[in-house]
Amino acid sequence: MTEQRGHLLDEAAFLELAVDRGTDAVAEALARPLALCAANAATLVYVDFSLVHHWRPHGVMRTILEDASENRGIQVQDLRPDPAPIEGGVFDPVKHFRRWQRRQSSEAQATRSQAKQEVAAVLSQLPEGSGRWKAAADELNARGVTTATGRHWTADGVRKTYVRLDAGGG
Repeated sequence: MTEQRGHLLDEAAFLELAVDRGTDAVAEALARPLALCAANAATLVYVDFSLVHHWRPHGVMRTILEDASENRGIQVQDLRPDPAPIEGGVFDPVKHFRRWQRRQSSEAQATRSQAKQEVAAVLSQLPEGSGRWKAAADELNARGVTTATGRHWTADGVRKTYVRLDAGGG
């Protein structure tokens, strides 16, 4: 960054938990950096992993960045995730996130199990009937409990988890 006579205003990391599709959850990660870029006439620089390994581009992110460029006057620059010298070593983003993915996969079963237990506990305290799934989702979110993929609960997500619990015997 200093070689380019730039100044880093902010840094945000966003990684989709499901590698096969991009979601609108990226909007939250981009909000602060985009606001800083707009306020400081700065360029948003991002690492685009779809440029290597033929990964699917993140359509939602691209739409947000195109809108920022076209309608908010923010310059946007994508970078390849090539290895780079950082703090006396070499940081390889692709290797880093592959390690992260392996770790996440190994922890996923425990995370899913914990989410199912939380759903079962909340549902056991709620009466059957209309609005039960939404009430459970609201309660889980109020407690700070996230889904197995780290997202907020929805009524549909609670219902689907319950169906899986019921089908699997808990």
